[in-house]
Amino acid sequence: MCAIFNIPFAAYAYLAITLPENVYIIGAAVAFEYFGYGFGFVGLILFIMQQIAPGKYKMAHYAFASGLMNLGFMLPSMISGMVSDYLGYKEFFIWVLISTIPSFLVTWLVPLKKTEEESTAQPEAQPG
Repeated sequence: MCAIFNIPFAAYAYLAITLPENVYIIGAAVAFEYFGYGFGFVGLILFIMQQIAPGKYKMAHYAFASGLMNLGFMLPSMISGMVSDYLGYKEFFIWVLISTIPSFLVTWLVPLKKTEEESTAQPEAQPG
């Protein structure tokens, strides 16, 4: 899920570096990014619901986690224009790709809890 959420940023880096004029190439790159973002966002929501928000106060945990997730989106968005102006258009999108590395590292290191269904499931008997 981390990869499908972050790899589509390469589509915008490709567009920034090559500056294609073919509308089909541009449309395919944008569609690829939208698909990856949508699929990855669903993965984040499922992660929050299954790993962060289980227990007695599910909605409160979900609200706090989704608030932090949105804060992690809004703060970088607020300064992205200034960073783009400072680095330059092509270099900004290369920096975006470099900036995805910490999310891959955190994803690798995050401990996952078993869900209720997995922990209560009885192992099936092996045939003879």
